[in-house]
Amino acid sequence: MKRVALMQPYLYPYLGYFQLMHHADVWISHDDVQYTKGWCNKNRLWDGQQPKHFSLPLKAASSKALIKDRQLVDLKQFTRHQLADLHRVYRHHPFFDEVHGYLSALWQREAEVSQLSAFLHHTLFDLARGLGLQCQFLVSSDTGWGGEHHAQDRVLAICERAGASHYLNAPGGRALYDPQAFEARGLQLGFLRPVLRPFPQARGGQADFGLSIIDTLFNLGFEQTRTEVTLGAIEWVTH
Repeated sequence: MKRVALMQPYLYPYLGYFQLMHHADVWISHDDVQYTKGWCNKNRLWDGQQPKHFSLPLKAASSKALIKDRQLVDLKQFTRHQLADLHRVYRHHPFFDEVHGYLSALWQREAEVSQLSAFLHHTLFDLARGLGLQCQFLVSSDTGWGGEHHAQDRVLAICERAGASHYLNAPGGRALYDPQAFEARGLQLGFLRPVLRPFPQARGGQADFGLSIIDTLFNLGFEQTRTEVTLGAIEWVTH
């Protein structure tokens, strides 16, 4: 059995993204598709009263530009500003020193990166390893497996090249795929059922499960987040 997941790279996505990683043998970061305004370069934290967006600044580009071709404006400025903002918002949280120190060291190592996808891959894969995830990481633009295919046909072609027996996707992907098309290729199709357990915010309120995993880390720390990452289950599609 070889379980393959294919997802666009996001900026410190929510816990469920990493739960999907936990179930994959091979994780393929889908960066050679069109960039759209969404979670590739932004996410949300908790400012004590409501969610607050943070984002990586991008250079202007064609609306048809691929994720792998988008360029960052000034990562050093982002690092300075965001670390200061994290200090302001999370300094009283129980795992502030652990998480702020980790992010500070990682972001400063990446300060010269100019490509959006490079920063996303470095930070995603580094954190995944820190959370104990053992899947193999690949980048779709490096493999060249997608070819000229699009949408579902592209996914099927990539799975075939990767030697997959099972294809895993996020819950929101159910409407995108035809289970019979996967069955015809000898692939079992499955979707994550995330398990997101509530925890109290140090500054009041309950966890918003759509927030970045950075928020989870500040509240739970690495050790407990490693446990949370192993939760969730895959629902296999059957007729």
